[in-house]
Amino acid sequence: MKRALLVAAICGLVFAGGRHTGAQAGEIAPLIPPPSAPPATTQPKLAAPATTPTIDEMLRWLDAGKAGDVIQQIVYIQASKKLLDQYDPYELWMLKAEACLSAKNKNGAVEALQAGAKEAKSDAALAYAVACAFLINHSTGLTYVPQPTQASAGVPAEHPAAIDITDRTQRKAALQALFRDQAVASKPVLDVAMHAHNLPDMASAVQTVSDLEMLELAATGATKQMQAAKKAFLAHMQEIVGDAIKIMRTSVDAISRQANAVSESTINLTDATGRVIGQQVIDRKRGLAPGDANSLRETIATCSKIEPALTEIAKRLRVDAGTMGRPIGDAKTLGNTATTVLNTDYTVETVGGSVGGFTPR
Repeated sequence: MKRALLVAAICGLVFAGGRHTGAQAGEIAPLIPPPSAPPATTQPKLAAPATTPTIDEMLRWLDAGKAGDVIQQIVYIQASKKLLDQYDPYELWMLKAEACLSAKNKNGAVEALQAGAKEAKSDAALAYAVACAFLINHSTGLTYVPQPTQASAGVPAEHPAAIDITDRTQRKAALQALFRDQAVASKPVLDVAMHAHNLPDMASAVQTVSDLEMLELAATGATKQMQAAKKAFLAHMQEIVGDAIKIMRTSVDAISRQANAVSESTINLTDATGRVIGQQVIDRKRGLAPGDANSLRETIATCSKIEPALTEIAKRLRVDAGTMGRPIGDAKTLGNTATTVLNTDYTVETVGGSVGGFTPR
């Protein structure tokens, strides 16, 4: 049963693509900083094609209420490879996302953030882009409404104020509230995964763990809470895979023992006239029983899928694939053993001793 669950889980593991790098700690400074001064009273003009405004200049346009000009200028820059080479693609996409938000274009902002995530050169940058897109998708209109806290020990429930997600000065507060809310909402999913006895229940929580880690990194600049949860998650996943491999190994070993078990038979030895002059013992292996070949093929197929599945999980959780080394190695070994058992020629007969005082030559 567990082997069937393992096959179903591995065949069903499909994760969305994305760019991921090694974990980086440290406080996140959002790429697009909040405005430090009131917007200028004069309206800036869109740069002529012959000029290339800096990110800071376009930020000033944005703070002056010229989101449309910023978007138009970025589109122009991105259409020219010569101009694009003068900018960090991530910075342009993030600025475009901010401009789209200012223009109340949520879809455009999410698309820009998704494109920016692909250009991120660190987990901090990736986390900010991913978390901001997550924030937009979990907001009502352009406002994020944090969930009320539960009353406990005489402390009344709190109903936090709604947060304007277009206001960069409130962005960190919005991300922190989003992380707290998602951590609470995801607890049942993680609890099921941590008490699961099969891979499907665990596999369904992989994206949840990844999302929460990105949210925590964007909101706090570190992943202290989710690092501990991820470590326990990976340990339990390896335990489940290890148990499934043990079950398959027990089955393969039993098939091998039965197939290699020797049975003896005795044949009469005759001379040219047909007279029996002695008997010969012949040793024959029993070979594979009905259904054994299919069972071995299923094990081989499962073992071949374990490495790519666990490698993809490691990628999604941003950990070194080496952390999955033991179950991957065990799966390879078992797959090779099952292949050997399946392909062995069990029809070879071994001549044993003689009876009747005759030793054949």
